[in-house]
Amino acid sequence: GIPQSYAPASAAALMAQSYAPQAEQRVAVVEAISEALAISSPQQAGRWLPLLGRLSRDPDSTVRLATVQTLAAMPGQRSLPWLRRALQDSEPDVVAAAHEAISRFKGRSRPKAKQKARRLPKNR
Repeated sequence: GIPQSYAPASAAALMAQSYAPQAEQRVAVVEAISEALAISSPQQAGRWLPLLGRLSRDPDSTVRLATVQTLAAMPGQRSLPWLRRALQDSEPDVVAAAHEAISRFKGRSRPKAKQKARRLPKNR
């Protein structure tokens, strides 16, 4: 679960609402997470991955699309497994959004996740 010391008060409410029967409510959860990500550190952002991962497999394609778009905005590359899974989605818009997000990861000039695995400079 989400450690309560790191979770905002609304995390429990968002988790509960993510099970709402109406797709619009589940999309609202994704949008709220997206807003939280905009002001979160990369470490804080990671706490939303389990919930976003579940919503990326939602039965409703509008929820899946919103989730893929939110995963694309996450810092680092921890969202890549869910984005890759979305490439197999039955909805072409979801697949296109996942493909665009993954291609943005490949095109980044300084990906933060690669700081741990720096390559040695080539001999010049």
